[in-house]
Amino acid sequence: MQREIGVTVDTVGEPKLAELYALWTRTNDQRELAMISGVEAFARHASFEKGVLLVGAAHRQPLFEKSRLPRSDGPSAVTWDFDWQLDLGPGLMKPAAVPANRLRENSFRRPPNRNS
Repeated sequence: MQREIGVTVDTVGEPKLAELYALWTRTNDQRELAMISGVEAFARHASFEKGVLLVGAAHRQPLFEKSRLPRSDGPSAVTWDFDWQLDLGPGLMKPAAVPANRLRENSFRRPPNRNS
């Protein structure tokens, strides 16, 4: 979707629109990096085995890509799992208004403690 929007903005050729789109993409990049940073800060200071970060579908792929970027401050405080599937359990129905493919969320967990 992002690629199509970028192509459309380029095709329109309006400098103000291109400037606004660039600002919008930079803002989303900063928000996604802040999301990752917030989760990792939480993981460094809280005791937990597994957590879930609920985000809109448009952030899923960019968060996946950003979570794989090299880090300057050492290994990540979490192990990201972008293939997690929501299990509603027996007898529970998926909400009719939400397509099944939208019920996938991003989960993360604390890596095993290698010092134990």
